[in-house]
Amino acid sequence: METRRDGDGEGGRVSLAVPDPPAGAARTDEEPRRGDPDAETKGVDSDATKSAPNRQPQRSARGSIGQPLEPLRLRASLYSSGERVTEFCGLVRELQAELDMPVWMIVQGENDRGPWSALGSRIADVLRSEVFRDQSPRLAVLVHSLGGSATCAYQLGTAFAKRSQGFVCVVPRHAKSAATLMALGANEILLGRLGELGPLDAQIDESMSALDEVLSLEQLQTFALETLDVTTQFLVARTRKNVDAILPMATQFVHGLVRPLFNGVDAVRYTQLCRTLKVAEEYAVRLMVLRKLSREKAIKIANRLIRTYPEHAFAIDFNEIEDIGLEVREATGRVSDILDRMVPMLSKVSAIGTVVQDKGETR
Repeated sequence: METRRDGDGEGGRVSLAVPDPPAGAARTDEEPRRGDPDAETKGVDSDATKSAPNRQPQRSARGSIGQPLEPLRLRASLYSSGERVTEFCGLVRELQAELDMPVWMIVQGENDRGPWSALGSRIADVLRSEVFRDQSPRLAVLVHSLGGSATCAYQLGTAFAKRSQGFVCVVPRHAKSAATLMALGANEILLGRLGELGPLDAQIDESMSALDEVLSLEQLQTFALETLDVTTQFLVARTRKNVDAILPMATQFVHGLVRPLFNGVDAVRYTQLCRTLKVAEEYAVRLMVLRKLSREKAIKIANRLIRTYPEHAFAIDFNEIEDIGLEVREATGRVSDILDRMVPMLSKVSAIGTVVQDKGETR
């Protein structure tokens, strides 16, 4: 078979022609060879060819002819940084489809040390103004954060909770300190396989918790009372005198023992630290009461989160969260797989807001 272009008429349409048959051949154009798929088109122009002059090569759905379209670039609507932002936001889109609700991100990776790297006033103000425009009855908040300001966490928690059906806090890895406080306002905590919360004891700096000094004084008080009890019993047993006679001596002994320790206590600072812990407790209780938890139970949970754990970095996993009395669910199936795929990226990505397409990029 050969290709022949018929003249210049009608835009020089292309037709497929059959060469002349060899001498002696019995076949004619009116009798196509059986089994030849091209036989019906040979020698004549098809109707479609006749009705479509100037036929142009078909443009690929992928973009310009022969050139694949550049990959879709995604980012967070308010702030994002890190080399794997597009890949991470793609996973967030998958998560959104699985949960069937909008997903807001508060992801603060180790790659960023700016004002977006902790729960502070900038995030609280900008994020709340955007969230209030979202009229969805229920939404999910994807959280990876080591904490920040208790006040800002409370403000964000109340903003997310102002949905007719509340919000779900999704934790693939860490939601520590103030991020745990924010999570207390959620109707449900959805925990990845590696997800964990943290205690609510307020941090004075990177190495010390407000609870350290408060508990130190409480330990001194406990020590003084226990020492007085032991000393009194000892003197009664040895002297055979009654308690009324022995108590002044025992008190004097204990006073001399603990006085140097109490002299080192700064009463004003102690009061300030107690107030700091009280702030965390009040915010936690108010967030839990928002989701119809009784105040009594909310106070019990808050005190456990503030005072029970031996260090600020303590890992509060699924079983512990459930034992505390919070509404928690383990991610399963495809949601669990998506969260697992996010984990290696969390330290390298920061993302605040919802997933949007980069300006200037097209599908």
